[in-house]
Amino acid sequence: MTGCRRQRSTWHELTWRALRAGFGLLLCLSSGQMVPARKTGAGAKPAAPVRPPAVPSASAPMTFLPGAHTFTDTDGLPQNSIMAMTSDANGYLWIGTQDGAARYDGYQWHRINMPGAGTSNWVRALLQSRDGRMWFGTHASGLFAWQDGQSVGHYQSGQAGFPHDMVTALAEVPETGGGATLWAGTPGGLARFDGQRWQTFNQSNAGLPSDEVRTLLATERGGQPLLWVATSRGLVEWQDGQVQRLHSTTTEAMPADDIRALGEVREPDGTRTLWAGFANHGVATYRNGQWQVVREDFGGTKQIRSLAVTYQPDGTATVWVGTNGGGLAACQNGNWTLYNTDTQVIPNSEVTSIYETRTGNGPPLLWVGTNSGGLACLRLGSWQRVNFPRG
Repeated sequence: MTGCRRQRSTWHELTWRALRAGFGLLLCLSSGQMVPARKTGAGAKPAAPVRPPAVPSASAPMTFLPGAHTFTDTDGLPQNSIMAMTSDANGYLWIGTQDGAARYDGYQWHRINMPGAGTSNWVRALLQSRDGRMWFGTHASGLFAWQDGQSVGHYQSGQAGFPHDMVTALAEVPETGGGATLWAGTPGGLARFDGQRWQTFNQSNAGLPSDEVRTLLATERGGQPLLWVATSRGLVEWQDGQVQRLHSTTTEAMPADDIRALGEVREPDGTRTLWAGFANHGVATYRNGQWQVVREDFGGTKQIRSLAVTYQPDGTATVWVGTNGGGLAACQNGNWTLYNTDTQVIPNSEVTSIYETRTGNGPPLLWVGTNSGGLACLRLGSWQRVNFPRG
């Protein structure tokens, strides 16, 4: 198994063979520089993810590089439905499946079962907080905290004020005075953790349009923290401990109320565009107070499961859309490309989660979690031809 591992000396071997053959050399560029060989070892750790610059320039076409690989339970995954992904402070990838979680160290998967696996081992949400704890939101066993190889906290319905045994989303919002606050989305409302107990916000005490929280997105506006809260009956802008604005079909020209995925594009001029994936109405954007349907149909389906945004070295954004049966769609500069099982890029056309990782000077990796098909690891980048002068 060689795909989607740390860069080895194979790049130099290819370069030497090309030079000996006397042909023009094709160099794989991920950041405008040649990818060097990396020293690897059992104890080596990848560097923390690197943020792309926001300086616009002529962008290269979005492509996948050779070396893609699909991981399944035969490779060490706990199970083949990948419901959530995140990375830790060391850059390692963590996944949540319908039968436990796992961490990938670049060579093998390390499985982690939930302490309450007898009730539910299904992990629906993942997040590492600033204090180093990894949080696992489960399907029916509440929320677990994990640190230094062991469970350090468990919150179920009614325990320390936690509202529900199902956790649908997790987010951490930076505070203006320093620190950060952990938030959990559940079918019983939005919960905030103060380090000891949880406070729940719902329809009755906070004006949420529904107690059923679908997904969360932490961002900022004007230098102030902002939490987008998507529910089954509308979208909320949560700021300063309360609902600042409600978006729904009853208040504005919004495609639908039930949002299942959120993403945000940072424009070069500093403005931000919200992308929303709906339960049965495709994808729309929200910018400058206006909603616009971007695309409704994806290979015969309008159901959206996941969203992610990646950036090329020049700052060009690509919005990735995971659909329920239509495959993986990519939108860059207004142009759409659809990948499904027919294109042999992903193993299953139900895309449940999408995540990008970056390690050193190597090409970015796009991880595509599917329903029952395993986890695809795709290498992002572009090819540039370099001709050496004769003589």
